[in-house]
Amino acid sequence: MNSLIIFGAIILAIVIGERFRLNAGLVAVAFAYLLAVFVFGFTTDQVFALWPIELFMVIFGVSFFFSFAKMNGTLEAVGHHMIYRFRHHTSLIPLGLYLTAALLSGLGAGTWGSVPIVGAIALQLCRQTKMNETVAAISVILGGMNGGNIPFGPHGAIILGVLSESGFADQAAEMTWKIFGVSILYPLVLIAGLSLWQHYRYGQESVEIDPPQAFTSKQKQTLALIACFAVVLLLPAMITNFTDAFPTLIFISEHINLSFLTIIFGIIAYMMNLAPRDKVFDQIPWQTIWVACGMTFLISLGIELGITEEMAKLISYMPKLTIPIVLTILCGLMSIFSSTIGVLAPLFFPALAAISGATGWPVLLLACLVIVGGFSTGASPFSDTGSLYLATGSYCQDSQRALYRRLLFKVAPTCMGAAVATAMVLSVFAIL
Repeated sequence: MNSLIIFGAIILAIVIGERFRLNAGLVAVAFAYLLAVFVFGFTTDQVFALWPIELFMVIFGVSFFFSFAKMNGTLEAVGHHMIYRFRHHTSLIPLGLYLTAALLSGLGAGTWGSVPIVGAIALQLCRQTKMNETVAAISVILGGMNGGNIPFGPHGAIILGVLSESGFADQAAEMTWKIFGVSILYPLVLIAGLSLWQHYRYGQESVEIDPPQAFTSKQKQTLALIACFAVVLLLPAMITNFTDAFPTLIFISEHINLSFLTIIFGIIAYMMNLAPRDKVFDQIPWQTIWVACGMTFLISLGIELGITEEMAKLISYMPKLTIPIVLTILCGLMSIFSSTIGVLAPLFFPALAAISGATGWPVLLLACLVIVGGFSTGASPFSDTGSLYLATGSYCQDSQRALYRRLLFKVAPTCMGAAVATAMVLSVFAIL
């Protein structure tokens, strides 16, 4: 009964948000308070304790720091430089588009920054060359979504925070890196295969692309600061993985925190005046913060009421061998109408331990499939990412209608098929 109430509240929050163009996370906060206090007898102090403070801090910190690179044009310049490198190897351009979108997304642009930048370049290249538009769309969309899964990226930071809030604090960083590895590698295999097919069918030719402009002084400073951030975040952990001869590095590695580190580097960027100071906080994705934290807040109430155990019991009734594929398809279908990072991850991650205990499938495998499955339908024109890519093709109404059909009937099914194939491969390795 409790599960039905919580799931009903989640669905109703999404419906109200869509109907009245209101942030669904705010509605979820309201439902969490009303249900907790007036239905289930929680005190207000107990309700406040459910707020996902770590998730809030990590999204804010990552957005604050990387907003400087977005505002001063560093991300767009990096994208142009990368695409220019592939101009004489058209069969490799899809890989270039994928890697560029992934890099920009991982550096903080997310899908909202990487897909329009790289998508506009991709559609222009399709008009100039024989590059298949389906392959181009797959490259840009999967790159924009999966590249952000790196732990200090806009999606990875949320995944890390939700895992920490879901009882996996000690393994959250390692699990997030592995989720990123899976989600970034399987599209490479798909795109490499499609690129080989395109090369076999059309051959190779050069394409004319205007040379990128040199990086400005502020852009160079921004790239240097991002490099320093990456060194501080990653180097201590990398060294301590191989040796314990440096106690200071071990201490730093154990206490480094992505949320606070990004805020510190954001303050440095602010003092260096790398972007207009009066507009920096306008770049914070408050809508995303409220969706992710609000839904997690409501789901945290459900966890207190035992819905994870009920979900695990329900899933355990399925034949064991079908669970990974069913989970992948289920998350893909749900993602058409809701956010993978903002809704599905907070919904499924807290139940992973119980599902794993009931079915025998590893927690890490299930976590990977939630993200891989959820992102598989991101190319649908009904999703945020798909509609964003569709908007880049608005140069011609007829072309946009063709692009809409391509996304719906070719790109999205191909991505879903690749996600299901990935689930099958990972399941085989998990069994072995």
